[in-house]
Amino acid sequence: MVRFTTSARRVKDPATGAKSVNQYRILEQIGMGTYCKVKWALDDEGRRFAVKSFSRCVLQNKMVSHFDAEGASTVPLKERIDEELRILSELSHKNVLNLEEVIDDPEHDWLYGIFEGMPGRQLMDWKQDCLAYSAGSDESGAVRRSWGDAVQAEGLEPGQFEVIAFQEVLARYLFGQLLEGLAYIHEQGIIHKDLKPDNLLLTIPVPSSDSRFVRLLDIEGWPQLASRGDAKAGEAAAGATFLEMLRRVGMVAKIGDFNSAVVCPPPDFEIYDAEGTQQFTPPECFLGSSKGVKGKPRDIWSMGCVLFIMLYGRCPFWEKENIVLQCKIMQGDLVLPKGGPAISNEVQEFIRVLMSNEAALRPTATAALQNAWQTIGRYAL
Repeated sequence: MVRFTTSARRVKDPATGAKSVNQYRILEQIGMGTYCKVKWALDDEGRRFAVKSFSRCVLQNKMVSHFDAEGASTVPLKERIDEELRILSELSHKNVLNLEEVIDDPEHDWLYGIFEGMPGRQLMDWKQDCLAYSAGSDESGAVRRSWGDAVQAEGLEPGQFEVIAFQEVLARYLFGQLLEGLAYIHEQGIIHKDLKPDNLLLTIPVPSSDSRFVRLLDIEGWPQLASRGDAKAGEAAAGATFLEMLRRVGMVAKIGDFNSAVVCPPPDFEIYDAEGTQQFTPPECFLGSSKGVKGKPRDIWSMGCVLFIMLYGRCPFWEKENIVLQCKIMQGDLVLPKGGPAISNEVQEFIRVLMSNEAALRPTATAALQNAWQTIGRYAL
């Protein structure tokens, strides 16, 4: 049950400069969105949370676009944020980020969303120098605290054109959990519209120096890949013992950041915009239809992009100019990289199905959970 608090007490310790809001001691910043800051916080019992803070002045004065069956309009940003927090307050699932409390004091300068802490942070991080995503934590201490001596925590240092991608068995384990979360929010009539590695979170960090979990890919010759390290490590990780370790330590993936999410009416759950991140937006959203597009296949295409990136590092479609990117996505010429450690034919076909150019050919999240690749070894906790 989400707590809604209408009074905020902000205190700054004159000796240390440490700040607190109500029972939460604010720590270091861990992220920044377009309109908010995200910081770690500890409550009076030492529990870790992520605090998303919004400037009330910005919320009240900034107008943002809104699209529905009636056409385009603008609404105050505060209305959008209120809707995000309302949606999250009504969700409860092990694979959806949990909103714990909303602190909204009209006399206070800031609005706060208090979320469960996710020490593993986001699924993968963007590397601007090679225009790709890379997995894993570079903090060996954080890995040790979560995994103990069960994993190798030091030693792997990617080069400029190298990325850390997931071994296929770990990708299947985490992706299945994300599909569980997506099936749940779709059952609630919610379309996320911005599913990407940045908005998918982990309870504990990925051991990025342990080759049972990850593989190091050289993407300089994209779409031809090269790799270094133990090519058989992924096969070693495929057994029941490895999966049991993942379950035992509580490695869980969750869907977060519902800023673009909308509640849509059945049966088609239509959306009327291409809001979100363009690299993760399916072709039908760029056709400019006033009739809207079906929302659930829109999220499924995005998830196909996520799985592609988990295995290969790069986005399936990438161009610097948005109009060129949109044209490539609409053409639908999906190229799966060659080289590097072997990726199964089953997962390659699964990606093609999730990213079908025709929305009607994409499976629902529930059906995707029963795909032949997804059921290998069964990931469920």
